[in-house]
Amino acid sequence: MRSVKILSRLNNPAAPSLLSPTLNPATSILSRSIHSDTNNISPIKRKNIILPLAFVPQNSTTLHERFGQKIGERDPGLSYFIPFIESTVNVSKAEHVYAVTTQEAITSDNASVRADGVFYYKVIDTTKAAYEINNLPRAIENLVVTNLRAVMGGMTLDELLGGRKAINNKLETVIGPATKNWGVEVTRIEIRDIKPEQKLVEAMDKQMTAERERREMVTKATAEKESAIHKAQGDFEATKLHAEAALVAARSKLKPEL
Repeated sequence: MRSVKILSRLNNPAAPSLLSPTLNPATSILSRSIHSDTNNISPIKRKNIILPLAFVPQNSTTLHERFGQKIGERDPGLSYFIPFIESTVNVSKAEHVYAVTTQEAITSDNASVRADGVFYYKVIDTTKAAYEINNLPRAIENLVVTNLRAVMGGMTLDELLGGRKAINNKLETVIGPATKNWGVEVTRIEIRDIKPEQKLVEAMDKQMTAERERREMVTKATAEKESAIHKAQGDFEATKLHAEAALVAARSKLKPEL
């Protein structure tokens, strides 16, 4: 019954999709392209100064370095630098998105599943983000992946397929405090797809088909039973009425004689 409930979620078109639809090659290429473009955008960009004037982009802060040591920060606008001996680290304060690669895990009831998702983050401390961690997006992804597997491993398949919001909340609770040490706030984590292994889906499909056939047989048997009961009740009522009519007729014949 648990497998039937799970598969009914998967096959219910009115419910939010838990399994990805089959992608054609063009869609797969587009998906990989979006994934690659998203993950190649880093909020931190280092640059050597070769011209005395440079623009600091909007919604960002530029860390001013001399001989590799931070000496200040520059706000958006035009700034003056000393070429060759000074450098900059531009830190974007915009919200960024990073796609998590597909991960495999074993649930607490020994079901093999695959899941992927995205997380959104933004820099809240430019100095920590620039100097406390190397390859910031990948570091956050490793945290998400590790904790995603742990969370998935502690849930049953039924809980996993029906509790994406609970998974997101658990991940945010664990990852939020860890990333603050890097000057980053993970604003939200979204699990996109949860896929049980194909053999499990096929087994659940067969079980759901058998369950549907059983229900049809029960419904048919119940209908036939109710029909037989109604027919028997009708025959009983008809016989009773005929007997009462005969009794009334017999009494009416006896009255003149009396």
